[in-house]
Amino acid sequence: MPHLPSLSGLSFEVLTGAFAVAVITLVQGAGVSQSVPNPDGSRRSMSRDFIAQGAANAASGFFRGLPVGGSLSTTALTVISGARSHWAAIFAGLWMALLVVVFPGVVSYVVMPALGMLLILASVSTIKPLEALSIWKTGWSSRLAIVTTFLSTLLLPIQAAVGFGVVLSALLYINESSTDISVVELLKRDDGLIEERKAPKQLLSGKVTVLDVYGHLFYAGARTLERLLPKPNGAQHPVVILRLRGRNTVGATLLEVLSNYADKLQKLDGRLYLTGMSEQAREQVVRTGKLSLSGPVRAYEATSVIWESTREAVTDARTWLVSKSTDEDSV
Repeated sequence: MPHLPSLSGLSFEVLTGAFAVAVITLVQGAGVSQSVPNPDGSRRSMSRDFIAQGAANAASGFFRGLPVGGSLSTTALTVISGARSHWAAIFAGLWMALLVVVFPGVVSYVVMPALGMLLILASVSTIKPLEALSIWKTGWSSRLAIVTTFLSTLLLPIQAAVGFGVVLSALLYINESSTDISVVELLKRDDGLIEERKAPKQLLSGKVTVLDVYGHLFYAGARTLERLLPKPNGAQHPVVILRLRGRNTVGATLLEVLSNYADKLQKLDGRLYLTGMSEQAREQVVRTGKLSLSGPVRAYEATSVIWESTREAVTDARTWLVSKSTDEDSV
C-alpha cells in the first residue's frame, strides 16, 4: 500500500547513500542512452531520461519499492530479442509479475542462474573491440580515461568507481581546456581576404595588432591565454584588438587576465579593444566593474555582419594613434 516516508529516519548516512544511488542510477541511464540508439532513429533526450527516472523513483518510493533506473543488461536483452517500442519493457514487467505470483516456487530456483546468464549475455553483447580501439587511438587522455574507468569498475565498489570517474572526467576537462588554446594574428590582405598568422611575441610601438583566440577561456584556459598574449614591454602606444565573437559569457579568471593586460597597456599609453562581444558578455563586464570600458579598454558588440565590429575597432584605433602622433608632434 502507499506509504509516506518517516522524516525521523533521515540521517547523514541515509542522505549520502541516497545521493550515491541517485548518481549511479543516472550514470547507468546515461550509459544506456549513449550505447543503444533509439529504434526509430529519433534523437536522444538526456533531460527526458532523467525526468522519467526521477518520476519512477518517486513513485517507487511512495509504494516502498526499490530504486529504479536504466538497466544496460535488460536493454541489451530487449534489443537482442527484437523489441521495437517502449511497450517491451512494460510487457516484460507484466510477465515478471505474473510469473512471480503464479509460480513463486519455480522462480526462486531460477532467479539467480537467470540473472547470472543475463549479466553474461549483456556484458558480451556490449563489448565492442572496434570502438575501444578507436578510443585508444584518440590520444593519451582517452587512454587514461578508458583504462582507469575499467580498472576502477573491477576493483572498487560501484559508488566509488562512479565518483572516481566523475573526478577524473573533471580533471581531464580542465587539462584539455588549459592546453587547447591558440592565439593568432589577423591581417587584411590586399585582395580583401583575412589571413591568420602566428601571434607575435612582442607588440610594436604605434601598431594595431588584431588577435583571435581559439579554445575554452574558462579556468586554466584563461591563464594559458595570459601566457600567449604578446608582451607590450618597451612599446609605445601599443593597441591590441581581441576578438571574442561567439563567447556569451566571460569568466572571472578571464576578466582578471584582461584587466591585468589592460593595465600593462595603459602604463605604455596603449589601449585594449574587445570586439565581437555578445550583449550578455558586455553586460557581465559592466556588472562586475573589473574592466573600465571608459578608460584604456573599449568594447564593441557583435553584429550580424562578420568582422564589422572588429573593422570599426581598427578604424577607431588608427584614428586614436593618429591623434596621439599629432599631439606629440605639436609638443
